[in-house]
Amino acid sequence: MSSPTATERTLDAICNALPAGEERPGQKEMANAIRAAIQQEGHVVVQAGTGTGKSLAYLVPAAVSGRKTVISTATKALQDQLATKDLPLLAEHCDRPLTWSVLKGRSNYLCLQRLDEATAAGGQQTLGGVAEASGASDLVTPRHLRLMQEFAAASETGDRAELDEEPQPWVWAAVSVGPNECPGAAKCPRGDDCFAERARSQAAAADIIVVNTHLYGLHLRNNQAILPPHDVVVFDEAHEVEDIISATTGISMGPGSFTNLARVIDTLILDVELIDHLHADAKRFAAALEPHLGSRFRRGLPPDLAEMLSQMRERVNQASNAVRQINDSGSPDLITRKARVATAVGALVIECDQLIGFDDSSVMWVSGTQDAPRIEMAPLDIGVTLDQLFWNPEPLGVEIAVTGSATSDQGPAFGSPTTAVFTSATIPPGLATRLQIPTEKLVELDVGTPFDFENNALLYCATHLPEPRSNTFLEASAEE
Repeated sequence: MSSPTATERTLDAICNALPAGEERPGQKEMANAIRAAIQQEGHVVVQAGTGTGKSLAYLVPAAVSGRKTVISTATKALQDQLATKDLPLLAEHCDRPLTWSVLKGRSNYLCLQRLDEATAAGGQQTLGGVAEASGASDLVTPRHLRLMQEFAAASETGDRAELDEEPQPWVWAAVSVGPNECPGAAKCPRGDDCFAERARSQAAAADIIVVNTHLYGLHLRNNQAILPPHDVVVFDEAHEVEDIISATTGISMGPGSFTNLARVIDTLILDVELIDHLHADAKRFAAALEPHLGSRFRRGLPPDLAEMLSQMRERVNQASNAVRQINDSGSPDLITRKARVATAVGALVIECDQLIGFDDSSVMWVSGTQDAPRIEMAPLDIGVTLDQLFWNPEPLGVEIAVTGSATSDQGPAFGSPTTAVFTSATIPPGLATRLQIPTEKLVELDVGTPFDFENNALLYCATHLPEPRSNTFLEASAEE
């Protein structure tokens, strides 16, 4: 009999330390398959039923390998489980020091520069636009800003989730930035103490980074420039990957895209007519989309919508030109705000061009509500998208340095991970083919479940309950 691997020894140590720990053959099979894939720079698709202990089955071989790893999950509940339970437990029994970090999208962190702008003299004159852009009827009040200031002073992370009370969307919008607004730390007066940049630095220094799959999709869409370089990526809840990557690598544009830009520009220019035009364009856009709710545009935008979007694109460029002509006089604050406009305009113009230049590699439709319709465009074949952005990306011709990166010398400093793991309790049939996972080093397996469902499951049919359409169904179900 061969000696246990370091992965198996670590799993045994964790199992022995748990009060109700027990050996799970499926867990070891899965862990060994992932260990081998990391060593051979291959990929794994593994179905691990309920009770397998799949979290530790992928965490242990990743930690033991010393390779920098990203764990991508579809739910916040699993993120919390990994960060507060599984990883601390693993760190106690791992033969090497282990560090980890949870990284979220930029809009989850309070922006100190936006907060400074909002609380500056006259700053509140612009905040009504935040409520309008968010579809809200309330304004951001001095009390709201005071609470945000207190939070910024007390918080180590600036993470929205740490607030005692969830802020209204328009309040948070006044003190945060999205990925298409931030000009970057180098162009921001608060770049040195930025919460989002601090989180990225911590992630770059960690052995294991926990993210949600939406953020990983944005990472791919942005030429793998959001997350630190890593050697291994694990997609837990892999049955969600196709839908999430499709959504995050696609486009969603509604009237709010233009009212939000108007809000940002309104803080800089005095051209009321131009700002009014942007708001009017947004309303016309909503009215033009509303009749198409639920419809698919099989041949791209109808001519009238394409013409309207072209005109709106031109208006956006006019607003951008007006902002560029502002004399910033070397003011760090003005320089940052102008850069934020440039970032937002650039992203919006690119999306307009992509919608207007629709081709048959994508699918386009109108979703949302009557009050807030939006155009959606997503890749028709997610496998082709992943091949271009993940499996075989085109070299950019530039090098991106990530400060404090802990990337292992054993793996590449840049480019796609050498090992990808897809796991879930239920793997959809044909997933590996649809994702175009390279087959030369692919292992697919089903490690089953330790639960004996056949002999221990109970199917309860409450045939005496009224039909679900009945007015008494909910009350009867609650009593049952």
